[in-house]
Amino acid sequence: MVQVSAHPPPYSREDPSFPPLLQGDVNNRAWTFQRAFEEARELVRYSVLNTFKIWSADWPLKGQKIPREHAQLAYSNAPEDLRRAVDWQLRWDTAVWMTSDFGRRCHEHFRKEDMGVQQDILSPDELEKEFDAATPGVQQSVLLTIPSWMEYNHGIQWPMPCRDNIRQAYEAAPQPLKSAVCFILEIIWEPLPLRSPRAVDDVRVYFREMVMSHRMEAEGWNAEGQALDLW
Repeated sequence: MVQVSAHPPPYSREDPSFPPLLQGDVNNRAWTFQRAFEEARELVRYSVLNTFKIWSADWPLKGQKIPREHAQLAYSNAPEDLRRAVDWQLRWDTAVWMTSDFGRRCHEHFRKEDMGVQQDILSPDELEKEFDAATPGVQQSVLLTIPSWMEYNHGIQWPMPCRDNIRQAYEAAPQPLKSAVCFILEIIWEPLPLRSPRAVDDVRVYFREMVMSHRMEAEGWNAEGQALDLW
């Protein structure tokens, strides 16, 4: 995303209806969002406003159609996950269907994969930090994955770890299992443990198909907007 501005950005050069400055205590991050929004392609602006509307978690403006002149106001009232979602779209100049932090994480995972960036393997300190920040469902998936993986792939009976010894279990895990745990935490995978590389690949294929469908949805928006001469 663009650098934080020390001063509020000007009104849009293209349309005076683009967001006026909020009065009062406006932080630099909101100014940065406004400037990025003004400089974005019309399709990406549409995607950002649509994301505000369809975001699934509760927030003060949930389900409301946000006019572009109120984009900064919506951003200032949005929860952190929603801010990250619209920041992501503006940073990468990408219009997508995105309703949750899970969606943003999936799109970011495959954006990096498409660029040839390898998945990060967390250090033990990073593992503990990410584990503590995860939802109970994601934590349970991690805890179940470790013994399931070791039994299925290595024939070793491992007791299910707990928070107190998750670091030790992670440090002792073989590299493919560490990669699976990192994938669970990155994507916030909750439903089931992943017990093999094949299981990870199956989930990855499923999520890539989902991401591609979201990209196609945005292509539909673009075609419709062009047909209506909106951009």
